[in-house]
Amino acid sequence: MANLAVNDPAGEWHSQTRDCVKTRFNQLADINAGNVEKLRVAWTFSGAPQNGHEAAPLVLGDTM
Repeated sequence: MANLAVNDPAGEWHSQTRDCVKTRFNQLADINAGNVEKLRVAWTFSGAPQNGHEAAPLVLGDTM
């Protein structure tokens, strides 16, 4: 099945699963086996309901 998000910019997720076929694939190569251990939490967000908010962020341009 073809990736239906091939025209979306590589770092953008216009839907919660990236594309219509739910690949959740990111073409960016900034994170790899050689640097993954250096990842740290950059920010957190606490919504109103405790343990009740379940959603992936959408990224459009420079807006999350």
